[in-house]
Amino acid sequence: MTEEAIDRKDLGEHLPGVDKLVVSLIRMRVLGDPDIFLSETAPERWRPWRSYAQQYLWQRPRAQSEDPRHA
Repeated sequence: MTEEAIDRKDLGEHLPGVDKLVVSLIRMRVLGDPDIFLSETAPERWRPWRSYAQQYLWQRPRAQSEDPRHA
């Protein structure tokens, strides 16, 4: 890779051998892209905040399982 800026959408092309899921996680967690959803069926109405929705959905089951009222 050169020192030139790489468009986030083209990141996968510059990381040979890295699958789409890993590229999406890098864009979401490292580069702070707010519109990444790790499923092909992400609701369009969540755009442009699908990364935040994904984080919420990941945390929700864990939070409920730790709450004694949901045991």
